Amino acid sequence: MSKISKELTRLYNRDGFLKPSIVVAEAKPVTSPLHNVFEWNDKKAGAAYRLDQARRVIRSTPIEYAGEQAEMVHIQVTTPDQEGVYKPVPAVVNVQSDFDAALGELTQNVMGVQRTIDRLLSAGKNAKTPQVQQLARAIKRVSTLTSSLVQ
Repeated sequence: MSKISKELTRLYNRDGFLKPSIVVAEAKPVTSPLHNVFEWNDKKAGAAYRLDQARRVIRSTPIEYAGEQAEMVHIQVTTPDQEGVYKPVPAVVNVQSDFDAALGELTQNVMGVQRTIDRLLSAGKNAKTPQVQQLARAIKRVSTLTSSLVQ
């Protein structure tokens, strides 16, 4: 396990979730294992960019959960800052409210992709390539599946 995975695992075990703002705060000290993951030069990147960097690191770095490596999934929860948190997939599927939140977020993402495909298909004949049509069919199947899970 990498030093980044170990540090994210430590933060998850401490807090019960990973939150981008907390990951950035923990990475500020030069001695932090996460420090070099971030761009600290404010002339190149600001706070919002570092939050995006934290989100990417959280999504792309598995942590140790229940003795196994686990990917993280975003859950939008009702908090004052509306930042949302990340939890390991195995933890999310075992808590109904977390699973419902993750499924709701997935459904919104699928609907957004469907809207984009619809716009492409209605844009004209150049957008009606076999690849776009195949993607449209696949997204429609996923959309149907997600809708049936939510109901």
